[in-house]
Parts: sequence; C-alpha cells; structure tokens
Amino acid sequence: LATFALARQGDYVRHRQWAIRHLGAGLWVAAQRPLFALARLVQLGTLGAGAGTTAGVEADAFYYTAYATTFLYIAGAEWLARRPGPLAAFPDSAGAQPPDRDVP
Repeated sequence: LATFALARQGDYVRHRQWAIRHLGAGLWVAAQRPLFALARLVQLGTLGAGAGTTAGVEADAFYYTAYATTFLYIAGAEWLARRPGPLAAFPDSAGAQPPDRDVP
C-alpha cells in the first residue's frame, strides 16, 4: 500500500525505494528453488544416497537455502533502495514527475 500511495502522491523517490524493497522481499522465493536443488546435489554427492536422502537432511537444505536467499535478497534490495535513483536530482520529490513524462 505504501508503494501505491507514494506514487499517487507523486513522491517517486520514496515510491522507488518501497517498490525495490517489496520486490526483494518477494523474489527470494524464486531464487531459493534453484539454490535448494544445488544444495541437494551437493548433499547427495557428499553424504551419499543413504544419508543424503533423509527427511532431516532435505529439511536442512530447504531451510538453509531459504535463510540465505532471504538475507541476500532483502539486504540487496535495501542496498539498492538506498542508492540514488533517476529522480535523485529533485531535493523533494513530492510532486516531481519522471523525466520522460510531459506535464502541462
């Protein structure tokens, strides 16, 4: 809601920051799946077929990859959100229009 409200108010700098944070908070799920598959392959290669297929080992791979991708995506999104964006030239972005938009 904050992202939408900020865009409606014309505060594009803060809108960009919140949009980036929301994307980072949601996209970790998409990154976790391939990392989980890679972790499972490593587990099976190092532990063997017997020990590498237990429910506990599979759960460990799932949770640790979820922790890692959540941290990386949220930290990366926060880093990106704090960087100056294309509207950083405006000291107060409230009411500022994007550069490619004509304002009468």
